Amino acid sequence: MDFHWKSHQRWMTAMFWYLLLAHFIADYPLQTDWMVKNKQRWPVLGLHIAIHLGVMFLVVGVARQDLWPALLAIAAAHLLIDLGKNYANRLRPEWVIAPYAVDQLLHYLSIGWVALWIERYQGGLSLPITRSGVIYLLGYLLVTYVWFVSERILSYANTPYRQEVISHLWSRMVVRALVFSGFLLAWNPLSGQMPFAGLAFHLPYLSGKNSWRALLTDILVPLGISLFVRWALLVS
Repeated sequence: MDFHWKSHQRWMTAMFWYLLLAHFIADYPLQTDWMVKNKQRWPVLGLHIAIHLGVMFLVVGVARQDLWPALLAIAAAHLLIDLGKNYANRLRPEWVIAPYAVDQLLHYLSIGWVALWIERYQGGLSLPITRSGVIYLLGYLLVTYVWFVSERILSYANTPYRQEVISHLWSRMVVRALVFSGFLLAWNPLSGQMPFAGLAFHLPYLSGKNSWRALLTDILVPLGISLFVRWALLVS
């Protein structure tokens, strides 16, 4: 009885990571700047929601035959949350960071609620990727594109640094991914080395007024996300 309960809880946690991965894919690399600027228009917002739904269908694989009502519920919640954000942007266009943070938090809560619903009413699903694989993919997505978008928003009031974030987009993504890989190797008891960490001192950090801030960010962010990935693997 106890073994069944633990396995059930681990499966529930895994479903949350699958849905969260789909959210990050659709809300970051697949949401272009053009879509962000034009999401006030219904056709563009509808396209954004359709992309979310399509990505969820792909991520869960054949399990979509059983999960499609739950995935539709997430898409509907996403639509309502984005409509609320659009209203806040019209009402207070000077607010940038708070609407972004609240928007993402509400998406996570809606995904978590649906994951709990799936855990209660569904079982024995065939999922296409292993749980650990999904968590590692989440980590790399977080440390690259998700952080780029987040840092660009967080630094909106600091125009010079924001321009550096944009101009060094790809090089800093690569560095963060390599540093993140190094930290993952460091958490592995079979490996006591961090072969990629030294690369953080090259490429985008040799010029610019904010080079030290960028360097520190691209070390601490991979460190924090690697700790998050390690925690996620332990609890799921």
